[in-house]
Amino acid sequence: MQSQISKFQELLRRGRESNDHDYKKQLDLSSKPKKYEFLKDILAFSNFGGGYLLFGIDEMSSLEIIDQKTRYDPADISNIIDEHLGYTIDFDLSYFQYEDKLVGLMEISPSKKLLTSPKTFKNEKSEIIISKDDILTRRGTKSIKASRDDIETIMNRIRPLETTSDQIESTSDQNLDKEKIFKDHTDYLNNLYNVIENKFEFKASQFAINIRGFIWYSSLSKKQFSQHTGISVKRLNIISSGEELPTIDELYRIAKEHEVGIEFFFKPKFHGDDPLWKRDIFRFALISLLDSKYKIRMVQDLDRVLGMVVYDTAKNIIEFLDFLERKGASAYDTKLQPILTKWDEVASNEIKVKFIQELRVQYYKVIEIGQVKKKQGLTKTERLFESIHFLGTPRLFIEVIKSIHLNGNELPKIEFHFWDEIAKLEIRGRNYNEKDFKMEFGEVKFSIN
Repeated sequence: MQSQISKFQELLRRGRESNDHDYKKQLDLSSKPKKYEFLKDILAFSNFGGGYLLFGIDEMSSLEIIDQKTRYDPADISNIIDEHLGYTIDFDLSYFQYEDKLVGLMEISPSKKLLTSPKTFKNEKSEIIISKDDILTRRGTKSIKASRDDIETIMNRIRPLETTSDQIESTSDQNLDKEKIFKDHTDYLNNLYNVIENKFEFKASQFAINIRGFIWYSSLSKKQFSQHTGISVKRLNIISSGEELPTIDELYRIAKEHEVGIEFFFKPKFHGDDPLWKRDIFRFALISLLDSKYKIRMVQDLDRVLGMVVYDTAKNIIEFLDFLERKGASAYDTKLQPILTKWDEVASNEIKVKFIQELRVQYYKVIEIGQVKKKQGLTKTERLFESIHFLGTPRLFIEVIKSIHLNGNELPKIEFHFWDEIAKLEIRGRNYNEKDFKMEFGEVKFSIN
């Protein structure tokens, strides 16, 4: 505690705010606008490289010490950050007595990646406090939107010392309109699992994938893309192959051409696009399947958890199709054996065949989507994950998932309708409600019991 008091005194003696510290009369999170102002500061400090908020100092009144009205629990503040931003920002908050008054010191840790806001936050007058995808930093005494130079500074801070260990070979002078986004299955898999883990790697190869995605979707030749962006063909070869990191100016040029913000490049992408669980309609559908919305507060990285849900859904669909093909033969995952206990006890093979036929009718759409083939270096689950990404509708998840039980940041426990029906040996009629994104179940259509 003594070190925090000493730091408070040191920053107070400076007599003015600066890039790395700010004076506040109160830590007040009692209203939405006040929460948004706090989020703006903590985003800016973290991107800047860390800093301090001193609570209990009135800068407008000769640095008068102000008694804090509320002593906030750091866990509650973490929940506010996560609830609004969808991720956590590390900080340390201490309260102590100074001149017989309660004051506070918050130390905000440097971010390990470029932080942006997932949405726009406004005050009661509809004035914007934080804009969606804003990159905020500190300049002087203010938390502001970062300029190109500011972003360059942030990039240099979070840039790994080694950037060459994962470089990949140049694409020579071939036209990039015929070049695949992924150079090989290893490149694809690294990107796929980074997307699922919501992990952005500050490497030349990671930027190269995003740049190749832009060029691929533009339907332009390399020469045409060069003319549109003002980046030479030679330089495009270098940055799209992962030989070197692109400059901020080059990223701005490419982003401007495609009418997106520069922050696009600092987030994990799959096939040059946001993963489907970051799209509002999918997010709504997946969250609607949670057994308890309250548990979201205990999840530090919701994007990562939802990514695991999508991958596990693909895995279970492949296992379900394998079950149908084998007509229930026991070549399934050991975790399914408790589910299939009653199935294994059914003596009549004819009844089993009839039950599987009914399952095929009930899940015909799922079966159509799940008919994928392996390709070099990829499993069927990975191929189906890719197909689901391009599907563009949340209906598949509503049809197959019964409920999602969150377990902090670990893989959630997911209950699937098809395993539930096999476990109970009965198939119910159902109807998909497109308006409310819900499956409505009716009477039992077929039962072995």
